[in-house]
Amino acid sequence: METALEPLPKGDNEMRLLDKITAKRIRDGDAEAFEEFIHKHQDKLFNYCLRLVGNFHIAEELAQETFLKFYRSIASYDYKKAGLTTWLFRIARNTCLNHLRDDVHDWTCETGELPCITESPEDLYLAAEEHRELFLALQKLSLEGREMILMKDYLGFSCRELASIFQIPTGTVKSRLHNLRGRLRELIGDEI
Repeated sequence: METALEPLPKGDNEMRLLDKITAKRIRDGDAEAFEEFIHKHQDKLFNYCLRLVGNFHIAEELAQETFLKFYRSIASYDYKKAGLTTWLFRIARNTCLNHLRDDVHDWTCETGELPCITESPEDLYLAAEEHRELFLALQKLSLEGREMILMKDYLGFSCRELASIFQIPTGTVKSRLHNLRGRLRELIGDEI
């Protein structure tokens, strides 16, 4: 389903120009440009894959596979249709969805670590419990719902970027996010 492109907010034209230049450098075989791109996005991409599949080793493989697909298909990138990061995460989404569709899954998360901002054992325990409750609640959402929440709230994508990744109108993204957050509040009984 093709969605109409929305006008770019001020400043996005410069970003798209930088994306065009970066894509051209990578397409022309500039290893340094590709290495910089990987370095800039690898943590965010890995965390997205990990939150989606719940397995550290599989997430590593999926992130690597995403970068490989990105590199192999860079010639088809069109900066007028999506930002380079948005395009990367569209590839990641498809890679993860293919993995989830093709494999049997155990939704037990291997990690569950949170960045520690306190030394108190009680606070660490409460933070781990909140993280566990949120993780379990996320697993009760649809796969697309999990993805949307993770991309928006954890990875910081804009609604416009999500619309491009999911290929739906921005208004639909906003509506779904509102409904998903309401569902999460119901599942864990707290404000999110």
